[in-house]
Amino acid sequence: MEKSFTSSNLFHPHLMKREEVLTRLNVRPDQGLSDREVKKRASEFGTNELPRAPRRRFVFIFLDRFRDILVLILIAAAVVSFLLGHAEDVVIIAIAIFIDVFLSFIQVWRTEKTLARMRQQVEDTITVRRGSASRALPARELVIGDIIELRAGERVPADARLIKVQGLRTQEAALTGEASDVQKHTHPLSTKTPISSRANMIFAGTVIVSGSGEAVVTHVGTRTEFGKIAQVLREQRSPDSPLRKKLQRKGIQIGWFIIVAVTILTVIEIIQGSTLADAGRTAITLMVSAIPEDLTMILTIALTVGVTRILRRGGVVRKLSSGETLGAATVICTDKTGTLTEGKMKAVSFNFLQGDSILPGHTSEEPMHILAFKGMVLASDAHKASKNGKEQEYVGSSTERTALAFVEQLGMDSDEVRQTWRKRDSLTFSSEWKYRAILADHPTQPTQTIFVTGAPDVLLAQSSSALNKQNEDSPLTNSSRHILEQRINQLASQGYRLIAVAVRRHVSQTELTHKDIHDLSFLGVLAIEDPVRLDVASSIKETLSAGVHVKLITGDHIGTAKAVAKAAGLTANEDTSLSGQELQEMSDQELTEAMKTVTIFSRIEPLDKHRIIRILQKQGHVVAMTGDGVNDAVALKSADIGVAMGSGTDIAKDSADLVLLNNSFTTIVAAIKEGRVLRDNIRKVIAFLLATNAAEVAIFFVSVIFGMPLPLLPTQILWINLVTDGTSDIALSLEPAEDDVMKRNPEDPSASLLSRNLTFHIIFSGLIMTVGTMSLFWYLLEYTQSPLPYARTMAFTFLSVASLLSVWSFKSMRFMMFHQTFWNNKWIFVSAGFSFGLHMLAVYIPGFQRFFDTVPLRLSDWSIILGLAAVTIVLIDLRKLIFKQPVSTAWTPAIKPITAK
Repeated sequence: MEKSFTSSNLFHPHLMKREEVLTRLNVRPDQGLSDREVKKRASEFGTNELPRAPRRRFVFIFLDRFRDILVLILIAAAVVSFLLGHAEDVVIIAIAIFIDVFLSFIQVWRTEKTLARMRQQVEDTITVRRGSASRALPARELVIGDIIELRAGERVPADARLIKVQGLRTQEAALTGEASDVQKHTHPLSTKTPISSRANMIFAGTVIVSGSGEAVVTHVGTRTEFGKIAQVLREQRSPDSPLRKKLQRKGIQIGWFIIVAVTILTVIEIIQGSTLADAGRTAITLMVSAIPEDLTMILTIALTVGVTRILRRGGVVRKLSSGETLGAATVICTDKTGTLTEGKMKAVSFNFLQGDSILPGHTSEEPMHILAFKGMVLASDAHKASKNGKEQEYVGSSTERTALAFVEQLGMDSDEVRQTWRKRDSLTFSSEWKYRAILADHPTQPTQTIFVTGAPDVLLAQSSSALNKQNEDSPLTNSSRHILEQRINQLASQGYRLIAVAVRRHVSQTELTHKDIHDLSFLGVLAIEDPVRLDVASSIKETLSAGVHVKLITGDHIGTAKAVAKAAGLTANEDTSLSGQELQEMSDQELTEAMKTVTIFSRIEPLDKHRIIRILQKQGHVVAMTGDGVNDAVALKSADIGVAMGSGTDIAKDSADLVLLNNSFTTIVAAIKEGRVLRDNIRKVIAFLLATNAAEVAIFFVSVIFGMPLPLLPTQILWINLVTDGTSDIALSLEPAEDDVMKRNPEDPSASLLSRNLTFHIIFSGLIMTVGTMSLFWYLLEYTQSPLPYARTMAFTFLSVASLLSVWSFKSMRFMMFHQTFWNNKWIFVSAGFSFGLHMLAVYIPGFQRFFDTVPLRLSDWSIILGLAAVTIVLIDLRKLIFKQPVSTAWTPAIKPITAK
């Protein structure tokens, strides 16, 4: 093999016969490449990895923070201080800016690392044939010449020439822009064609919509068509999240407020006879007191903590901002298999509906039984493959894997069956038809046979006879059909998942269409057990108590759906269930009304899911929808929170906001809980920060209007904001969940972060701290005739201590301090001790005293400060009695709560 074969000028696999391509790449499709050859080709041509987007240099991430308007105002304040000769103010403002920018940089860097680790946990895999064995490997390990196996729902990992197809269709819109699916074949093309017309090729980044096949890899990494585009793409900046946009808008509002306030105060001071230098220092003090310097950084920390907690519970939040959205969910539309159930399927029996059944491990020589088992093997994509060099395991959909394992437990060799029976054509499984079919022939038979597996009710409707023990067709009468239906319903009501097998023999054709699926001979039903997860019932109870509705949406039989729903703790009767056929016959108005009571949707198609989401969203709900298949992508994308299974298809994961590594419903509930905690903590942090800032601004307005000296200097204000607030708000962002976080109704999704209630808490708390600070400052100056530096030190220390202690009041925005868990956040105690220690340095260390214009305080001074601070905090906490409603805007859903039974 030569390097030149990959050159676009010399190698055009779409123009060559598949045999020529295989010869050119020096590979046999039945054997694949050897491990030695793989290493050689990986060294020579590289592996299947695209160039990553160029990482921004640390210096640019660092400088990015300087785009924030509030940081720019601080820089302007430093420049003014420098021009006025206040060197100490310049230094402390510069330190404040540096600390804020540096901590923000560290948090962004850590966040990027966290998200990178999350992406690694949902890495694409592909089935590759190497050394005559199938292996499931990471897509990045592919090399040129690898033989890959293709199945519906998988993302194509590299450019490849098709060598075998069975109804293969791909979606290539990501590469070509063409929305329609592309039917694939293996024939060579006669002329050069554009990528969109190369029907015998598959391309990296596209998706297998239906069918199956095999292909030989012709280009990997940067040599794929997708890779060529990736090479020339420049780094694109991700759009800001809704939360960040709100913060940016709020920053602009604060910026305009500062500009107007500074202008007004400067004019007032000049009218009162102050010098320009004094007026300038007042303006600078106001600037630094009004700016919540670390708000953006703290909220980034809160979001990161939230999604990290979700990750520990088994969920990957694909975007940092989605963590907050999770807290607003009002409805969970959940699948059954693997989400409510364990997803560990086990076939318990094959029921021939003639009264007899075959259990695992047993054998049978009856022709009817053998024919049914062969049907389960042939009408299936499940197969065995080794993974990471380990023993072979079953690969494919969960039900087909279970069926194949059951057949092999009976002593049937699936590989031998597939080698004996020649597949001529097939129909892949689709949610529309609910069956899979294969046309095959046997060397000893002059005609072909159609084997069909799928939903029992669908196959029974297409059957005109049933095979008896003598291997003869017995016509289905109305009476016998009714008996079969009752037996199927009885199995389904026990919670079994059912796969029916039917056959149509003695057909003479070489192609298979859906029109051929009729006059079948019904063989029997495989009963599969998938127990409900042990923790699901308690999780659903918790979800319902949180005002979040749960709707079970499944493609399974209504009996199976009801059995699982009942075991999971959902109401399961005729009034709470709806079939796909009934849904499709309803108008939107009728479905909207039905949505008030229905909890179980059975035999549902993917487009039905989209309609359910649309109806719920029209009612004002925030919908979380689960899915794992290709056809679920539309529903996942249109849902407010798309939830993909970790075992699902690549396109489902790409369309989702949350990926469940363990497929468990409990993880969804945990994610919603963490989302609510995240929203709570964001509001607590905002209220705590802005309350202190409001007090600082009010202090200066009062002092200027009444002609008093400034109680606080710019350096002191920045010290409070950075040391007191800067550590306490980080601790507050780590606050654990309140006891009733999952006992409240969901919030109004459109509620502002600074609601009327929250604004009240900020103003009230800021007012109390303002009154305390100004009362102490005025008393010391007017009644005790204390020196100004001493009075300022007392005011500075009092506001620091009051702000530091008030964090316990902001642990909850509804419950009084001593009516909540006081000790459940160790970080608040750590931050309080750290901040208090740093403040002692500012008061007692000579170098710090000169810098902050402070003087040492006596023990008696501390008794005054602590006593007044204690009274202040009690008054601040009393705001919760004055305004008893929750800070978060409670929202009553449009549909009534559905309680578990």
